[in-house]
Amino acid sequence: MLNLSHTLSRRRAVALSSVGLLAALSGCGGTGGIQEDPQAAEFGTIKISKGLSQETETVANIYAQALQEAGYSVEIVDTGDTREDYLNAMGGLEEPEASTASASPTGITPSADPATVDLTPDYSGNLLYELTDNGAFSTAYIEQQRKASAEATQSASAEVTSAESAEANETPTALATPSPQETSLQAPSMSSSDILDSIDRLLPSTLQLLAASDGQNRDALVVTQATAAKYELNSMTDLSDFCKKLTFGVTTKFSEKPHGLKALSEYYQCKPKAVKIFDDQTELSRALASNEVQVADIYSASSQISQNAYKVLDDPAGIFIPQQIVPIMRVNELPSSAQDAVNTVSRQITTDDLKTFDRLTHGSEAMTPEEVAKFWLERSTE
Repeated sequence: MLNLSHTLSRRRAVALSSVGLLAALSGCGGTGGIQEDPQAAEFGTIKISKGLSQETETVANIYAQALQEAGYSVEIVDTGDTREDYLNAMGGLEEPEASTASASPTGITPSADPATVDLTPDYSGNLLYELTDNGAFSTAYIEQQRKASAEATQSASAEVTSAESAEANETPTALATPSPQETSLQAPSMSSSDILDSIDRLLPSTLQLLAASDGQNRDALVVTQATAAKYELNSMTDLSDFCKKLTFGVTTKFSEKPHGLKALSEYYQCKPKAVKIFDDQTELSRALASNEVQVADIYSASSQISQNAYKVLDDPAGIFIPQQIVPIMRVNELPSSAQDAVNTVSRQITTDDLKTFDRLTHGSEAMTPEEVAKFWLERSTE
């Protein structure tokens, strides 16, 4: 259960007002559409995963408090550090008949444990990459493999007729092996709606998406104003002539991501002079500000960008795909009033809100995700 006092500390409220964040959190549409369900108390505790980042933990608390407003009992839980962890906690990643290696081109191992989580917030683009083995397989290819696996299972149980046996002795026509380009996910060409549609098609039948937020927090390459002026940088395309002179700063695992160094080389002909790896975005921002690195991969909703007046380079090739906040729910687990409550707040979360969440949960006057969620809800319903 969530325990939170009804008011923020005066010190934090003054801090919010002094940096103009009271208005930023006020929201445009409001969340007055949450209706209390008289039967909610009869429903068991709804368990929500806090997700994989500070922002998703804040959003998880928004879901939780909206559900409490509707009359439900809730609990926020830590399901681990990876998407595989939370998806398994929601009941496994693959359909039972597709759990073998040959039937699962994504290579994700399903959990044998019963589901322990009902709801999780995540980023749409990263979730799609998880479901496609980092983009190695396209949505259509995975669907074809699942269909072929189901048909093979049915065929294996059927009696082979003599005619079929005779045909089996004939030399079969060789099937062309699809090229990696035909089977891989062409992510840079995908829109926000394309990504949501693909996730709907790839999630197992035990999971579904609720209403996505407009708010996004995707990767971005940023530079200082001085570096932008020196090399006349406005777009990632402009990096090609100067990349060999520049040191890039990234966080761990960037190099192995689909939009990482390989994509920079393929789409922008950019191979940095050097790449330095940092543990978190705050360290990375300091290195960029001090010119230890000249280009940094910083999330687009990071407060570091506005605080340091960094310039975000345009990404015309679209290698940094859309990353909307999406609620993932176990099918047939939440009553309609609970789904309505989550959908109501989810639709109201904007990119500006995510930037504000990041700012409020960092620094010397940092608030907890629970406090930020409560304040966002209170300001949105005024």
